[in-house]
Amino acid sequence: MARDRQQSNAMSKGHLEARRLYSTDGKLCEDCGTSEDITRDHKDNNPDNNKQSNIQFLCRTCHGRKDANYRWRNHDKTRQCQWCGNLFEHPRAAKRTCSTECARKLQWHVRKARKAEV
Repeated sequence: MARDRQQSNAMSKGHLEARRLYSTDGKLCEDCGTSEDITRDHKDNNPDNNKQSNIQFLCRTCHGRKDANYRWRNHDKTRQCQWCGNLFEHPRAAKRTCSTECARKLQWHVRKARKAEV
């Protein structure tokens, strides 16, 4: 019973130390210097790596920008055109067609299919 209490106290001390080290109170964004909406960020994007050297403090805007850039750099940019089936690369994830011509044809086809349903 005493051992459980000691482990509990040790865990709570460790938890308090972590909260003190990683608290966002009074921190500034390491990118832009603002003090509003500060969040903790893992530099290597590994949420299991909680070493102090891996933690940086960023505002929500800079944090979102950094994470979006990380996701973009680390995924396949190749898409398949939904109209002609050709493979193409485009920076926008929502891009569905390889060209304006294919986009117009796809849009026309979708409109025609909707009219046929009604």
